[in-house]
Amino acid sequence: MKLGLLILLILILGPAMQVTAAQAWVLVLPDSVVVQGPTVRLGQIVTRPIPTGANDMIVQNSRRPGTLETISRRTVLRQLVSNGLATGVRIQGAQTCRIFVSGQEIPATDLAVEIHSVLKALMPPDRTGAPASWLEVQVPETPIFLAEHPLVRVSGHPVLKPGRNQVRVQIEARGRVHEIPVGVVLHSFAEIGSVKKAIARNVTLMPEMFNWDWKDLALEAGDPALNREALLGFNSARALAPGECLRSSDMKPTPMVCVGDPVEMVIVRGSVVATVRGYARQSGCLGQTIPVRNELTGRLVNARVSGPGVVEWRK
Repeated sequence: MKLGLLILLILILGPAMQVTAAQAWVLVLPDSVVVQGPTVRLGQIVTRPIPTGANDMIVQNSRRPGTLETISRRTVLRQLVSNGLATGVRIQGAQTCRIFVSGQEIPATDLAVEIHSVLKALMPPDRTGAPASWLEVQVPETPIFLAEHPLVRVSGHPVLKPGRNQVRVQIEARGRVHEIPVGVVLHSFAEIGSVKKAIARNVTLMPEMFNWDWKDLALEAGDPALNREALLGFNSARALAPGECLRSSDMKPTPMVCVGDPVEMVIVRGSVVATVRGYARQSGCLGQTIPVRNELTGRLVNARVSGPGVVEWRK
C-alpha cells in the first residue's frame, strides 16, 4: 500500500518538480558595471544570460549621466519579488554592485543646425521669380540625454505653411527617443496686389487693376489673394479703394450664367443627349445648380452650370 501511494505521489508531483527545476536560474551580480542610462535594466548589469522578463526589469530609472549608484543583492531580490520574477532565482557574485551611468546631457539648442536641416526638407518650393524662402527655428533648451550621435527626424509628415508652425521633432540615440516641440516660422514670398484705382462691386477682376509686389506671407495678416492667377474667374465682392490689399474675402466667383440670360440647356437621358433653349432664373457660377425654364415646355427645372451660357440637366 505504501509503495503504491509513493508511486502515485511521484506521478502527480513529477511534472511539477520538473517545471520547478526548469525555472531555476542564477543571477550573478558584478562588483561594478558601466551602463548607458538614464533607464537601467537588470539585463545591463548581470554577467550571464537571465530570463527575458527579468532581463527587461527596470532597476533604476531617470539616472543622470555621469552619476554613480549602488544596488545590493537584497534590493535586486526585492524588485524581483515585486515583479513576480523571483521564482527559482539564486543570486551570486558581489553583495553590492556599483553602477556608473555614462553618456551626457546637452541642450537641444546644440542640435539646432541638424534640426534646421531636417525642417528645411519640409519647405514647399519657391514660386517662380520669388525671393528665397527661409526658416526661423525656435528650439527649447531642454536637456537631452545622449549616449551617441543622435538621429534627428520629424514626427508624422507635416507640411510647413507660410507663417508660424508647431512641429514635433524626435531625437533618437541608442533606441531612446526624445520628442520636443519646435516652433518654426516659414518666411515664404508671394505676389500680393494693391488696388490702383477704385473698383466697384461686381466688377470682373483683372491683373492690370493692381500693383503687384513680393511680400513675406509670415508678416501678412488676414488672407491676401496670392498671385495674378488667383483673379481668374472672380468678381469684386465689395467696392475696393486705391491702395487696398486684395484679400480672398474681397473676391467672389464670376457668374457664367446671369439671371434672365438665354442659355443652351443640354438634356441628358441615358445615352441620349438633346439641346434646347432655356432662360436662367438665377445667376450661377461653374458647377452650381440653378433654376432654368425650358422654352420648349415652359417647365422649370434645376440644371447645373457647365460653361459660359451652358447648363446641363440629367433626367
